Amino acid sequence: MCGVIGILSFLKENVTPYIGGALCSMCYRGDQASGLAAVQTYDPTQPTRSWKRGGDPRSWFRNPMLAGSIIGERPGDLGIGHNRYDTQPGTNPDREAQPGYASWLANSIYVSANGNLPFCKELRDALSQPGDPNSCKFATQGDSEVIAKLIATRALYQGMSMRDAFMDVGRNLNGTFSLVAIINDHTGKWLYAMRDRHGNRPLWVAVWRDKLIIICSETSVIQELVPIIGEPCDDLYPLAPGSLLIASPDGEITTHLFGDGQCHGFCLMELFYFAGRMSYFEGMPNKHGGWFKYGQIRRMLGEQLAREWRESGLPIPDFITGVPESGSPAAEGCAAELKIPYFSVIDKNRFAAGRNFQGRPKNRINDIRSKMWLNGSVSGLTIGVVDDSEVRGEQGIIICGEKLRDDPMTICHGLREEGAAQIVLGLVAPRYVNPCFYGLNTPDPSQLVARGRSDEEVRRIVGADHLIYLSLDGTLKTVKQNHEFFCTACFTGEYLDKVPEGKPEVGQST
Repeated sequence: MCGVIGILSFLKENVTPYIGGALCSMCYRGDQASGLAAVQTYDPTQPTRSWKRGGDPRSWFRNPMLAGSIIGERPGDLGIGHNRYDTQPGTNPDREAQPGYASWLANSIYVSANGNLPFCKELRDALSQPGDPNSCKFATQGDSEVIAKLIATRALYQGMSMRDAFMDVGRNLNGTFSLVAIINDHTGKWLYAMRDRHGNRPLWVAVWRDKLIIICSETSVIQELVPIIGEPCDDLYPLAPGSLLIASPDGEITTHLFGDGQCHGFCLMELFYFAGRMSYFEGMPNKHGGWFKYGQIRRMLGEQLAREWRESGLPIPDFITGVPESGSPAAEGCAAELKIPYFSVIDKNRFAAGRNFQGRPKNRINDIRSKMWLNGSVSGLTIGVVDDSEVRGEQGIIICGEKLRDDPMTICHGLREEGAAQIVLGLVAPRYVNPCFYGLNTPDPSQLVARGRSDEEVRRIVGADHLIYLSLDGTLKTVKQNHEFFCTACFTGEYLDKVPEGKPEVGQST
């Protein structure tokens, strides 16, 4: 669920400042670590230079002194970047930051990837057999280094061209990935981008003809670069699932399919939570030839939640409030459809770091405590609280009113302490009951609040008087897509590929 970006200037302009700015704009996709690599394609003697650090990228790239050093020492008309969302708690953030790297003979590859390989450890072990003269050495535990070395070994030992090596790896990998890569081989320096055959993670391509190409997880990041570039792009489109894009420094762009080019597993949680609200969702074109934005879709999901709310016979509240940030558009749509007011009584420090992506539970709780609180008069009122989802239940458990700031109270208890008469909690994602093997940090099923529990038990845990989930059918109806377009594993247990056996997170969903 990380964020990736790759940029190639056909005019030989330095793109490293664009990469740094994009990493700051995209930190909501992961803020535990960031990294970049850049190279000058027109100078055959210049090596690719990389930089990787743990922590929020804004602490580096919005500090003029630090940013100047990072960018100034790594100029290049070709560059890639990565923001890391930590799915392996306890790893070293400096060491595990991407891009991943591999080299062979006089060639090198740098890879920034978003997604997850469920059998990454097995692949790493197979590539690093003791006593094998062709064994690889690994510097990290990350997927991107495994992918880089898989490609490198195909080129070195099987004599594959770089294009064929990428496509063979893409065709045979079990898991999910959207990646960008810098290739430096005997044919030159190239920008590659590849997306798994399921289309699980988003990857967009923006082309300014005869000027530059940008490949990024989020269209909102591309749009933020438009004023700097000085003109809108000529082409904007999602990279097809199961495809490899190759861009050369002279402006030639080719795309090669190793899948059928259709989405068969787009992550449904992108709709509810991950993607930026101003980015486009590729699965829902609008009548003007573009796409709906995630913020618009979340509002529409809130409207559908309101319809199911009314049909359920639950109390209609005096007003609706949303849990920021991703819950707010849904709350606004829910309020509009129920024809009741929307008031924001749950505040978030908008200057704080992005999402609650800490790997360790204690760190997540401290992160939430530091930037969210209750603020508003609710005495004697029935309140509808709308959030994007309930995964571990931590956010709902620890937000509280100022009087209870030091106590581990639920958001509902906090509202009740402020005088609320009744609280109805509405969630625009279905019940999250299965671990994800494709990039979410949910490896332990015991941490999933809805797994093995009834709605009534979850209601009691979060402290609401009433609880309602948006149905999966209601979600699909809202976005006008069929079930096959999405990966719904965390809701239904229907995984895209074979998943590891013999682990406690694998088993019947309940």
